[in-house]
Amino acid sequence: MKPARTSSWGARKKSSQKKIPFTTLPLKASKKLAKRFYGVARIFSCFLPDLKLNLMQSDLPYEDDEYLAVIILNTLVNFFLFFTIFFFILIIGDLLTLMNLTFITAGSFGLSGFTCFIAISYPKSIALKKEKEVEKDLLYALRELLIRSKSGIPLYNSMVGISSSNYGMISEEFKKAVKEIEAGKTIDAALEEMALRSGSGYFREAIWQMVSSMKTGADISRTLEASIENLSREQMVEIKSYGAELNPLALVYMMLSVIIPTLGITFLIILSSFLKVKISQEIFYVILVLLALFQFFFIGVIKTRRPSLIR
Repeated sequence: MKPARTSSWGARKKSSQKKIPFTTLPLKASKKLAKRFYGVARIFSCFLPDLKLNLMQSDLPYEDDEYLAVIILNTLVNFFLFFTIFFFILIIGDLLTLMNLTFITAGSFGLSGFTCFIAISYPKSIALKKEKEVEKDLLYALRELLIRSKSGIPLYNSMVGISSSNYGMISEEFKKAVKEIEAGKTIDAALEEMALRSGSGYFREAIWQMVSSMKTGADISRTLEASIENLSREQMVEIKSYGAELNPLALVYMMLSVIIPTLGITFLIILSSFLKVKISQEIFYVILVLLALFQFFFIGVIKTRRPSLIR
């Protein structure tokens, strides 16, 4: 089991070289200097029990202590960087007072704390993004596995076929599993580790059912049929729920982006004619910008509510 774990860690390290957001120092320098903060990082890791799992699921090549140490180091660097910039602004503007120093210290602390929060949340956001990408193509990948299984193709060859197909993150996960099997790991062990790496409950359930069928000697094609049937049923439930949510959202959109602005502008024009108040063009530009921002925000809300099982 030890060589397999080393191989998996090497695959993780090779597969992702993503930079942590808001890290001012270069990655190599951060890793070297962050060793001094490992003790503090271990204390903070007790308050972040999900960080290790999120790092594994996001394929970031860090252990939880190392990741937190890098974040702590760069948060301190960001604090001094923000403070230095604000301090020079005060000197140039001849505004250096005790109150202003207090303000820039608090502001630097707040900005560096915000960068720390974003960096800590980064693995979870990457894991959630991967989860949605996996679930988007899961049903189609399972159907191909079922077709290959019923055709008499061995499971390993079917996994190789999925890894070379165009199923996004699922193909990437199967590529990792195929490499682990070629390195000497058994198929069921590779599938179990692939399920652990994924944050998708649907994907884990389907893979673990396949592993259980392999260990008990049951027919994998029947297991795949049951998984596909459950996923199809879940997909229909999510589509109906999504459609039910769209109706009130469409009503809100019509009210806030069409009816209220139209009636508001009309009322404003009529009111200005009675009160003999001139309406400047800037007011209409402000209304236009606010409507554009609202539509941008509304599109984001629609995208976030879209079910992950819908391609």
